[in-house]
Amino acid sequence: MTTYNLSYILFIWAQNAFWLKSTGFFNREQYKTSIFSRATLEKGTLLRNWENALRIAGYPAPFILSVIRVLIFVLMVPLIVSVFGQVLYRKLLEGAIPWSEELARYLFIWIVWLGAVVGIQRKAHFGIQVLVERFPRPLRRLAQIIVLAASTLFLGIIICKGFQLAVANWHQLSPAMRIPMTLPYLSVPVSAVLMLYFFLIDYQDKPQESE
Repeated sequence: MTTYNLSYILFIWAQNAFWLKSTGFFNREQYKTSIFSRATLEKGTLLRNWENALRIAGYPAPFILSVIRVLIFVLMVPLIVSVFGQVLYRKLLEGAIPWSEELARYLFIWIVWLGAVVGIQRKAHFGIQVLVERFPRPLRRLAQIIVLAASTLFLGIIICKGFQLAVANWHQLSPAMRIPMTLPYLSVPVSAVLMLYFFLIDYQDKPQESE
């Protein structure tokens, strides 16, 4: 019961936080049947109601998405300035800014990976649904579960190996700007974490879409 009590206490704290109270999602009746109620925890039905947990975890998703969009816009500004400045410097002064190309490259890497996160949330990535849509309803649900498991495994590997690679390159400095190579390498695992987050909270709606 120690783990259950700890989960119950953490949920009470989160429920009383400002952002969760402002949503109005929880009322007394909903709380009695939620996966984090004491009765539910004591019955051990937490795993069977994991889709409700995803629904709760999805509340900060709009805020996270807004932060990502703003961050992409902010990163675009120095990218454009550095590339444009490099072109002017070469044409007018017939020289080169040593760090301009490197800065643009690393900013572009972060923008691409963060853009991939937005693509996950908008379902904008390439997918083939023609074959799956011809399946009967049970097989469509099975196909969704297989895709969920495979994508989660793939992103999990990227997260683990990405963080390992980023940490391992902390002492390696970039040639021009002399910054740790951890900074550009972090774009991969950080974006993979966000992709996995949006992918999982989106999964709760997929069974209803197939029906």
